[in-house]
Amino acid sequence: GTQYRGSFEENIQNLVNEVKEAGNIILFFDEIHQILGAGSTGDGQGSKGLADILKPALSRGEITVIGATTQDEYRNTILKNAALARRFNEVKVNAPSPEDTFKILQGIRDLYEKHHNVILPDEVLKAAVDFSVQYIPQRSLPDKAIDLLDMTAAHLAAQHPVTDVNAVEREIEEEKAKQEAAVAKEDYEAALNSKIRIEKLEKEIANHAKDRKVTATVNDVAESVERMTGIPVSQMGASDIERLKDMGNRLQAKVIGQDKAVEAVARSIRRNRAGFDEGNRPIGSFLFVGPTGVGKTELAKQLALDLFGTKDAIIRLDMSEYSDRT
Repeated sequence: GTQYRGSFEENIQNLVNEVKEAGNIILFFDEIHQILGAGSTGDGQGSKGLADILKPALSRGEITVIGATTQDEYRNTILKNAALARRFNEVKVNAPSPEDTFKILQGIRDLYEKHHNVILPDEVLKAAVDFSVQYIPQRSLPDKAIDLLDMTAAHLAAQHPVTDVNAVEREIEEEKAKQEAAVAKEDYEAALNSKIRIEKLEKEIANHAKDRKVTATVNDVAESVERMTGIPVSQMGASDIERLKDMGNRLQAKVIGQDKAVEAVARSIRRNRAGFDEGNRPIGSFLFVGPTGVGKTELAKQLALDLFGTKDAIIRLDMSEYSDRT
């Protein structure tokens, strides 16, 4: 154990010395919170960890370090070590907006199109952003949108396998060798067969480059969301999704001043239609509580109109007719 600890300290110290001598190197630590305790036994016998070795050089400004970690890990580890925390300037890196994420996807689109041999139109990029925001809330942009786009492209590529260009090119080389051997033997019929085979293989490569690219659609992205989350987005259809997104605004335009009640109802319906319901249970049971004339009945009517196209699609029981007036 002592040998390995000594070797670790020596290697890290040599690294620090080389960085100081070069003077133009930035050390980048991903998951930097793990430098606390790294290389140290924690037995109180004086063995140095990675953080202890870096602290003197950091305090003297001899090396430049950039670290990356999550806010939770930063609070739970770095901030608890005041000596290390004061040697860094905290820079918060927030998730980009959906608009910025869309631009990021546009920037990397060519890479994914080339890698998966598919075409990714703007509407597919937009769907990847919108669906990831709406249905994958536990993760952050742009990663979740990029993963969704990658999954969509990979699934399409698997469904439409492309020609193995390298294998075809090797076969062409073999046919050319056969052709040359046939000509040397004056076997012109075999040489002609090789020539025809070579032309066929070359045409196969040309067709691969031009015709085999598949164009992704918004529904392909929706199916990827379903595979990731289990939410049947693809069954809802784009128009249905847009209607659900705007339901709250439509109801608020009809029932003025009851925004909180409207949003609660709209959110519950969106959740149900997105597949979060338990299948055999109703969308929700609501109790509108308030004085007479504030719009409780009207909200129920407008909800029926928005969902089913008519205010008559509601069964109204006025319990005041059954009240005991004695």
